[in-house]
Amino acid sequence: AVVSTQSTGRMSFNALVVVGDKKGKVGYAIAKASEVPAAIKKAIQQAQKNVISIPLVKGDTIPHPITGKAGSGQVFLKNAPEGTGVIAGSAARSVLELVGVKNIYSKVPGSKTP
Repeated sequence: AVVSTQSTGRMSFNALVVVGDKKGKVGYAIAKASEVPAAIKKAIQQAQKNVISIPLVKGDTIPHPITGKAGSGQVFLKNAPEGTGVIAGSAARSVLELVGVKNIYSKVPGSKTP
């Protein structure tokens, strides 16, 4: 949860939630509320409405390499042979495990320092 203060001095909390069935379906949402549990509950409800299907092939991996871009960030995902496991950072690993991917290579290129 992220705290933000409005100009009136009131605090609000942001929650980013990812939901998945570990069978190829995943959804995410960001919600804001005056208390953390309310923000999380609201985000979960919105994430369940935003579910998309990810194609999985033999060995529980993706069918082909792909690069995702959002703003200045990039994520490179490459299919991997069975027995490889999830080779990814903590954030990408959490999402990939919720999708149900068991074998994949992941890379977030670029510098993370200013």
